[in-house]
Amino acid sequence: MTKKLLQSLTFHSKTANPLSSPLQLLLRLSQTLFSTMDGPSREHGFSRPEMNSTILAGTVDPYERHIFLCHRSPEHWPSHIELPPDADPLPSRLASAIKARKDDILKKIRLTFCEGLDAQVLIFPDMVKYDGVGVSDVGDFVDQVMVRKEGKWYSGEPPEKLTGCHVFVCCHGSRDVRCGVCGPELVQRLKEEIAAEGMDDEVHVRACSHVGGHKYAGNLIIFGPCGGVAIAGHWYGYVTPDDVPVLVNEHIRKGKIVHRLWRGQMGLSVEQQKKILEESLQETKDSIDMNGKEGIENGGSVDKVTNPESGCCQGVDGFTCCRQMSVEEKVGPLEIKTEVSDVAESGENKHEVSWKKGLKSISSWMEKLQNGETLAAIAVAGAVASVAMAYSFNRRSS
Repeated sequence: MTKKLLQSLTFHSKTANPLSSPLQLLLRLSQTLFSTMDGPSREHGFSRPEMNSTILAGTVDPYERHIFLCHRSPEHWPSHIELPPDADPLPSRLASAIKARKDDILKKIRLTFCEGLDAQVLIFPDMVKYDGVGVSDVGDFVDQVMVRKEGKWYSGEPPEKLTGCHVFVCCHGSRDVRCGVCGPELVQRLKEEIAAEGMDDEVHVRACSHVGGHKYAGNLIIFGPCGGVAIAGHWYGYVTPDDVPVLVNEHIRKGKIVHRLWRGQMGLSVEQQKKILEESLQETKDSIDMNGKEGIENGGSVDKVTNPESGCCQGVDGFTCCRQMSVEEKVGPLEIKTEVSDVAESGENKHEVSWKKGLKSISSWMEKLQNGETLAAIAVAGAVASVAMAYSFNRRSS
């Protein structure tokens, strides 16, 4: 029944205004509700118990350059780039070539898949795109673009300069189920928000493969001169669809870090990443002491930082990229405690907590419904409520 209801909502929403239609809002409401009810989503999605259980700042292993190979779509990606796919040897050949020359490569790099036209290569922070990179070109491409100081591909076409902000969301389900569950929903929500803000020509969203730290899903990276500041790659984790408007407004529009979701930045050491969080928390503490108003969880952000030159090779050389951290950790002189639901202390079970999250999401979406609802929207709302009541009764009786 859940699947049929969502299919019906999706069908009707496509015939309405995608930005303000009550049906569109009810579709998102239902997706949020059912994500707290369905077993796989509860275990691997945005309501899983590990969400917000770890300090994020300092979970990006240092590197200085990110290479994205456009290759088909997430459902076709092998679990590891190094594994040769059945149809196209280019990904594994490029990964092997980079690994073979790792001691010669000037800047420490990371290689990732992204969806798009095959044989395109995007490079950040260079903000360039190379077209037509084939299997026979891999050796020269790595040597000329990544090893040589001038970084120009003399054997191929000159690169195209990229503009705007580029957002890459990990959707690598064959590597980790959590990324496969959370990633696609974040891509959809980002595209909706960007369209609603009229930023389609300025912000580009793509699914990408494993970036490190499955347990922090949803994971995304933002590249580009967002907010008119210096180009940098900022990593975010534990991102949910409800966080998307904040990221779009604060980071993409204003160039400010949303520190409660911030994992780190390309070009920074782990210590530097932690220091940025320490400084932002100190600023917040000082502000609270003075005004008694601001809080780190209420859209707080800090100005974007510049990129120092530092780092060690990570990505294609077999190093682990999931850094284990405790729930409570000290960063400098400040003690940081993450938001962890004390389920045991409250006496509530996981089903009750998930159900309350669903009700909270419903309330936020219902506030957006406009006057003069259509009969179709009312009918769909009734169907959603019926399913919700049945689910609640079933949980109480089980």
